[in-house]
Amino acid sequence: MPETLTSTPREDGFRMPAEFEPHKQTWMLWPFRSDVWRNGGKPVQRTIVELAIAISQFESVRWVL
Repeated sequence: MPETLTSTPREDGFRMPAEFEPHKQTWMLWPFRSDVWRNGGKPVQRTIVELAIAISQFESVRWVL
């Protein structure tokens, strides 16, 4: 059985950086769940690609598939 964590992300050394903080890359999640996105996610997938292309002109883009 998995262990239940009782600590907070902050206690474990994690934090959420501000939008304006310098960073090396952007991580993006591919929208694929057809039960969450209308029309099987196709409209939003096109938008996500356009967004990734725009971001990639300034920094590296990494994907979580």
